[in-house]
Amino acid sequence: MPRPSRFGRSCWKGISDSCREAATRDLIARRSAVLSGQQPQAVVLGCSDSRIPLTQIFDQDLGELFEVRTVGNVVDAVGMGSIEYALVHLPVRVLIILGHERCGIVEGRRIRR
Repeated sequence: MPRPSRFGRSCWKGISDSCREAATRDLIARRSAVLSGQQPQAVVLGCSDSRIPLTQIFDQDLGELFEVRTVGNVVDAVGMGSIEYALVHLPVRVLIILGHERCGIVEGRRIRR
């Protein structure tokens, strides 16, 4: 197995340091509050694009959205199963399909044609 590069180790350190900082905030209390079960208000089908933070866009907290993220909002059997699970077994009443501009996968596909 290849060893992680210096960049990879540095990147992981930055991510793990951020996690430790976030854990010191209200996240620990919120996480404890939602451990007993999921009670999301909506299912959101969104793009996997890291620039699209669904909970921030909708100003929601941990546990308030059931997120299904796929590349380019293309839903396969696994994604559809996740959506169906949420609609059948969780108290959601809304399904939101969120697209966005400048989606990398859509742009890449358009350029190749």
